[in-house]
Amino acid sequence: TFAPDYCQSILDAFDEHAKSVAIAVPYYHRIICSDMEDRAMLRYEIYTRNYNLNLLRIGSPYAYTALGSAIVCRVKSCRAVGGFDTQASGEDFYFLQKLTKYGNILRYHTSKVYPATRYSFRVPFGTGPAIYKGSSGDWNSYPVFHHSGFDIVENTYKQISTLFYQNMDNEFIDFLKTVFSTDDLWSPLRKNYKTLSSFTRAFHNKVDGLRIFQFLRNYQFNTVKKTDENCLSDFFEQYYPHKHSYFFQEKEPFSFTKISLKKLNELRDFLMEEEANYQQIYDNKFN
Repeated sequence: TFAPDYCQSILDAFDEHAKSVAIAVPYYHRIICSDMEDRAMLRYEIYTRNYNLNLLRIGSPYAYTALGSAIVCRVKSCRAVGGFDTQASGEDFYFLQKLTKYGNILRYHTSKVYPATRYSFRVPFGTGPAIYKGSSGDWNSYPVFHHSGFDIVENTYKQISTLFYQNMDNEFIDFLKTVFSTDDLWSPLRKNYKTLSSFTRAFHNKVDGLRIFQFLRNYQFNTVKKTDENCLSDFFEQYYPHKHSYFFQEKEPFSFTKISLKKLNELRDFLMEEEANYQQIYDNKFN
């Protein structure tokens, strides 16, 4: 579902930001008054918003949620990156990733897209499969990533100027060495990109959204080993302590299955509002 002003708002945004190549439009799943589906949808959206909010927090160029119905781009940009890939699923993610390497993407927008809250079996992952699997208690594909994994990525970002001159190691870089099957990650970039700014861009093109996701997933299951509830609680305790007591310090331990639907929706809405704040800051800085 789209608001009546949606198309015009897109045109206005591209007019205002002439150099932007695409918009990752904000989204919002509506409550449909089915406890099982609504609860699964809210948990899935908390997963996506926790992920994106942390990426925005650390200043990642890949800070957006890839929803096919919420991607808008210029025809020129679409042609320049070769259009959508042909895989059965994830094509929206890879399309936005290619656009990120091509130019600037707007994160914030005045109008939203409202995807349906429903079961779906058309693709292996995404909203529909998440709601279906989540309704039966299977959330292995959609963990609430712990904020410490993002902090490791952020610390690597802060060391790009060091990597321009010399090697260094941390958990993220060690993981990248395994993924790329080499201990010499940076020499080829130093050879081909002679300035820090060009090296930085090449770094982000190499260490893209896919590599970040792969690292976070590996870190989550092999290092963190905490429940989704504990990971979310740790995130609020670290970055939103004023809200932690409201959502997590009740008589009963916080549980996605036991918390009231009203409060779960409030938690989702709080993350959405924080995400929007970060998106505006990001766009003002880079667009």
